[in-house]
Amino acid sequence: MSNGAELHPITESDAFIADALREASMPALMASMSHLVGDLRLWDSGIRPAAAPFGPVDNDGLTEEQREAVRAQALELLKDYRDRGSPALPPFDSDALLKMMRLVAGDAVPDSYLPMLLADARIDDRPIALREWPAALKEKAGDFHALVVGAGMSGMLMAIRLQEAGIPYVIIEKNSDVGGTWLLNSYPGCRCDVPNYFYSYSFERRSDWPHHFSERDRILEYFQGIAQKYNILSKVQFNSEVTEAVWSEEESTWHVSVCREDGSVDMIVTKAFIPAVGQLSRPKIPDLPGAERFGGIACHTGAYDRSISYEGKRVAVVGTAASAIQAIPEIAEKADQLFVVQRTAHWLLPSPNHLAEIAPGMKWLLGHVPFYSHWYRARYSSRSLYGLKIAAAIDPSWPHQERSVSALNDQVRERLTDYLKGELDDRPDLLEKLTPKYPPFATRIMPNNGSYLRSLKRDNSELVTGNLAALDETGIVMADGRHLDVDIIIYATGFQATRFMYPMRIVGKGGVVLSDFWGEDARAYLGIAVPNFPNMFMVFGPGTAVFNVIFLAECNSRYIMDAVQGMIENGWDTIECRPEIYTEYVERYRREAAGLAIASPHVTSWYKSASGNVVSNLPFEVSDYWNWTRKANFDDYLTSCENERGESLSDLINC
Repeated sequence: MSNGAELHPITESDAFIADALREASMPALMASMSHLVGDLRLWDSGIRPAAAPFGPVDNDGLTEEQREAVRAQALELLKDYRDRGSPALPPFDSDALLKMMRLVAGDAVPDSYLPMLLADARIDDRPIALREWPAALKEKAGDFHALVVGAGMSGMLMAIRLQEAGIPYVIIEKNSDVGGTWLLNSYPGCRCDVPNYFYSYSFERRSDWPHHFSERDRILEYFQGIAQKYNILSKVQFNSEVTEAVWSEEESTWHVSVCREDGSVDMIVTKAFIPAVGQLSRPKIPDLPGAERFGGIACHTGAYDRSISYEGKRVAVVGTAASAIQAIPEIAEKADQLFVVQRTAHWLLPSPNHLAEIAPGMKWLLGHVPFYSHWYRARYSSRSLYGLKIAAAIDPSWPHQERSVSALNDQVRERLTDYLKGELDDRPDLLEKLTPKYPPFATRIMPNNGSYLRSLKRDNSELVTGNLAALDETGIVMADGRHLDVDIIIYATGFQATRFMYPMRIVGKGGVVLSDFWGEDARAYLGIAVPNFPNMFMVFGPGTAVFNVIFLAECNSRYIMDAVQGMIENGWDTIECRPEIYTEYVERYRREAAGLAIASPHVTSWYKSASGNVVSNLPFEVSDYWNWTRKANFDDYLTSCENERGESLSDLINC
């Protein structure tokens, strides 16, 4: 069987299996049945699930009669599989798997996406890297060294890959434990807004997630378990922070200054410098006059104090994006008075199961039916990684750019607006305030089951629109002069997402400071490499944000390891992105981003820098990016051999 969640043998009764099948996704179930019979004949019956590029993942286009026919056939096959002792199944060849991926994904997904979806589903146990690390190369790898910044999701992923290759490394982590953003964010209601059968490493799936969108504590537990399983903790220096990294041209190494908890500073010399700090690690708190005068409690959701009690308190939540939408329903139930301060309305995606537990039948399917979890992940991936972009693409001929960017985008707007109307039909005042005036996908659309909107209709809640002007001893002064008397202020104001690598000072060749090189607009080739900064590889760097950051981090880590392998294999002392390659990529990035709703001038967002340019999101087809990062193209880099240290970098691949 393949990597990931453990598959348990089937021992349950016929009636139990039949009941569990009521929860099955038809495309994933039909693919699993194909493994049971050993070929694709089951798809020849005329029952063929459909898929629109944007819409609910379980909208399969089948009639209930067709679903019953699939369930009945699946029951017989699973009974037989059980009675045979749940044996290992022979693998399909790559051609058959690609054909099945087409059937599972639906005709709306282009062929270029199928190999990517298949690789992410990890059905055939193919290795992550295209090139093997033979024993002789692993011996040479022992002389290499890497320093990773951050022990969150992407930093631990790099650690796993470095360990597999036998490369010595250390992780510098500013916090007291692993987990990154899931360690820092512990506010009420905190949970993932990507379903966990997708938001997990492709090689470490779980079949026992309690919720579709799991709570923060369970996700943190998942990553802490990863750290334990792969023995990462022994490589992490906690409560330590990288303050500066300086490239030594004489030694071809990075000299990294690390500030310890007691204020002392150590220097670590390393061959490869790998920042994996993410975009959501440094809270962004409004710099308001009078903040020091406020006599109550003030804290940010990204640095939350779990000792806060809301009982009998007057509370203001500042912000109405992802963290606020999750926290507000729980705070509203406890606070005596709640003010929700909104600067910008956000689109909400109706998601009835957002807070729901995964049904026992679905959980059983994920953990017992051969390859079901793989194909269910593939079905979901096909909708989220492809469908969202086409709904966000700008049609220049569309006449209503201020409200939508295309006919399809306008259809999405109508659907999302209808959802708001349905929830707020009795509160036209809230409907007016909560309906965004800008196109869908210009900012992130947040899934919600209606709890947020219902919390705003409570007698003890008030939605206040406008900007904050100042604080005083007893609360908030709004720009229109209104005063909000509060005991507690919760800032749900996001992170310094566009200040990449902040606050580290990173100095490359010739004394070039990275923050000066970037200015307002951080850019990187593939979001990974920057000219003048040799042997530096970023994970989840500028211009790489996608719906599922774990998928993106796996792309990055695979590429970085291939580049490092090239260095070790060829004896290259340095590897540095060519300036012309960087420039060409940046120009392509700008053109692609300008063609999407994220570039809409009708709204500001964390996708954009202070200059108004998009710097966070990946604007390209995800399948293209996956292909670009499968293997490092060394024609894109300047390299030098160890015996050329101190000389001009050679543009020859074979020194």
